[in-house]
Amino acid sequence: MILNFIIIAFVLLIGYWWANQGLFSAVIHLLCVIVAGALALAFWEPIGVGLFMKSSWFVSYAMGVALVGTFVVTLFILRLS
Repeated sequence: MILNFIIIAFVLLIGYWWANQGLFSAVIHLLCVIVAGALALAFWEPIGVGLFMKSSWFVSYAMGVALVGTFVVTLFILRLS
């Protein structure tokens, strides 16, 4: 229960911080997150199955790492550009 309140507070803090940065900056970041999420879902399975399922010790983490890693790298590239 406490973790739920911490997560809600964290999300509200992020929203407040982006609201202080300005509407245009917040909308640009929202668009980057949506595009990064769409690209991560598009490339998630081919990357997870093709690259990460080769070794036997990493199979249980492969799909999660592929999804999060693809999202983070794509979001970083979009925000950098």
